[in-house]
Amino acid sequence: MRKLCIFSAVLFVALSAPPAVRPSAAETDTARAWALLQEGRRTEADRLAVRAFANAASQREKGEALLLQALCVSDGEAAEAALSRFLSEYAGHPLEWRAEMELGLHDYAVGAYIQAGRHFSRAAGLKAPKREQVKARYWLGLSRMGSGNYTQSRREFEAVRTDDGGTGLSAAASLGVADCMRQEGSYAAALAEYTRLEAGPGGGDWMPQALHGAGVCLEKLKREAEAREVYGRLVREFPSSLEAVAVRSKLRAGVGAAPQKAAVSGYTIQAGAFSQEANARKLVGSLTRKGVTGLSVAREERGGRVLFIVYLGEFPTREAAQEKMRELSARLGLSFGVVAR
Repeated sequence: MRKLCIFSAVLFVALSAPPAVRPSAAETDTARAWALLQEGRRTEADRLAVRAFANAASQREKGEALLLQALCVSDGEAAEAALSRFLSEYAGHPLEWRAEMELGLHDYAVGAYIQAGRHFSRAAGLKAPKREQVKARYWLGLSRMGSGNYTQSRREFEAVRTDDGGTGLSAAASLGVADCMRQEGSYAAALAEYTRLEAGPGGGDWMPQALHGAGVCLEKLKREAEAREVYGRLVREFPSSLEAVAVRSKLRAGVGAAPQKAAVSGYTIQAGAFSQEANARKLVGSLTRKGVTGLSVAREERGGRVLFIVYLGEFPTREAAQEKMRELSARLGLSFGVVAR
């Protein structure tokens, strides 16, 4: 009798428990599409996203499927149009922050730093996971630095450095803080930041940039012997880096020597930044056809991403570079930024 009572109680619990909720066909297709997109299999992911959209039973499911389709688009302009459609039709969607981030990255890649900053700022303010909010603030810092707003840029980097949310961006943010200080002419403070980075754990992608920045600050502070020592370390430890290539001629000529007629000047205009070199070359061709000269492409590491940067001209002062930047922006309708070299 006791066994029968126990069996009856177990049976009652089993029958009264809510049935397991199986994911819908749309949810299954969406989950698989995310995994395929992560693997870089865009065509297959897009096929599943289209099917998920057709089978979606709610606005949330439809919005996520549409966002997936937008992320599968490889063409930059078409991708931006698809992402803008998602934001227009599904405002308030839980993944709105993802679309803002992607649009920000698209704008940053073509040098539209002000527009990129707006997207990153919105992404940081939405209900995204903490790690994604931190990434948005980091890219907001880069965008503001690209547009010449070094004070605001430094604040974003300082916030990321204080709490990087497990992203591993604290060192890159410290480099951003130092670069902003150097751009503002605070060479002693920037040098202190670069020195702290150098003394930290080695092997980071930011180390060549930190050494180069420290050398530039030492030059500006008229400490040529120390600058030569730092540049020498840069060439020895990171011989294939772009920064090492940039300082070899300085070491041959002698740091602190009187500038020659063909010496590299202190400022340049950043016309664009791209994840693929072909797109950087495409911008060079487009600007050349519009009569712009003095263009070059450099491969650089920023925030864990390899970017191909399009630079325009060499200028002795920031004011000269900014004057040229304003003239080009007004004539071409594009957003550029002034950076130190």
